[in-house]
Parts: sequence; structure tokens; C-alpha cells
Amino acid sequence: MGRLELMKNLNKQFFIHRQTLGVLGIVLPFACLLFGWLDPAATSTWYGSMSATYFTNARDIFVAVLMMTGVFLITYTGYDWRDKLVNISAGILAMGIALFPTSPKGLEVTHIGLFSLPIPVASMLHNICAIVFFGLLALNILWLFTKGDTSNHKKRERNKIYMICGWGIVGMFAVTAIGVYFNFHVMWIWIVEAIMLVLFGVAWLVKGKAIKLLNDI
Repeated sequence: MGRLELMKNLNKQFFIHRQTLGVLGIVLPFACLLFGWLDPAATSTWYGSMSATYFTNARDIFVAVLMMTGVFLITYTGYDWRDKLVNISAGILAMGIALFPTSPKGLEVTHIGLFSLPIPVASMLHNICAIVFFGLLALNILWLFTKGDTSNHKKRERNKIYMICGWGIVGMFAVTAIGVYFNFHVMWIWIVEAIMLVLFGVAWLVKGKAIKLLNDI
């Protein structure tokens, strides 16, 4: 295999890596919703948030996709130390979300998760991981994805999408704060989380050149 062909294959794998992250982000919320809905033994609060689907048939999907996302983020090469730092940190936090479940509602248990931690401890770690994880996703998209030569028309178009996705995630933090303050009910947290993950997924798909109209010629 010649050097040029080897470089093309490596470049292709680089973009496939990015596209996979995008697909994982978009698939997760809807897969959790589907398999949670299929669980006949699920409690009436299972759809309160994506994390709550951990206590339904969706647990394996929830954990597997988050762990895969974590692995892909940690192994993402990036361009410099900032890319590596942000993505490795986000990858570890994605795994933390899966390993430290949220507090279950309607279930009589005192310890949860792989490490069988007391519910208050596991839930606190889960919330910290989730908040910082989404914060890093927004930072990555707004700060790192938008770097580069903006004299290119296609690059400016991609940056517009990144800004929409990044600020959309930030906006969802505000919606979460409002929802907690006014004690919204039903599945508003799941909707917020789903929007954030879809925005994350779209940004990575664009970064992975999955949308041809936005790619450089």
C-alpha cells in the first residue's frame, strides 16, 4: 500500500470516527424511549428523564451507547492538546453517567450501579457527570469546531451549524433551570436531554463530512 493510499484510508477512518459519534448521540434518546416503552414492568416515572430509563429494559442500550461514546471520545485524535483534553474529559464523564445511575423513583433499593453505591452518592455523581459532560460538548462545538480558515464559504456555513448546535445546548441548560424552578412534570427532562444529544450528533456529523452539501469541494 502506497503512502498516499495509506493517508487516504487514515483520513477516511478519521471521518468515520466523527460520524459514529454523531450517530450515537442521535440514536441514544430514541432507543432509550423505545425500549423503555416496551418494558411491561417499568414504573410510571420511567420516562421522566433519559437517565430514568436505566431502570427499564433500556438499561443495556443506555449503558452500552454511553460507554461506546466515551470510548470514541477518549480515542478521538483531534488536532492539538485542547482537542484531546476536552474529548478525553467528555469521554470519561460519559462513562460516569452510565456507571453512576440517577436516583430511582418507585423502586425500593438502597444501593445502585456497578459499584453498588448508596443512592444519594450515585445520584450526585451522575448529576455532576451529566452537567459537566453537556457543558464540555457545548464548549467543544462552540470553541474548537469553529476554529480554522473562515475565508472558505463552506467553512462559514459549517460554523453557522456549529453555533446553532452549541448555543442550542447552552439554551437547554437555561430550560433545565427554569423547569426545575417551576417543577415541570411529564417528560420535559427527557425532551431537553434528547435535544442536547441530537444537537451534539448533528455537529459531529457535520464535522465528519456526513452532509455533502457542507463539505469543501
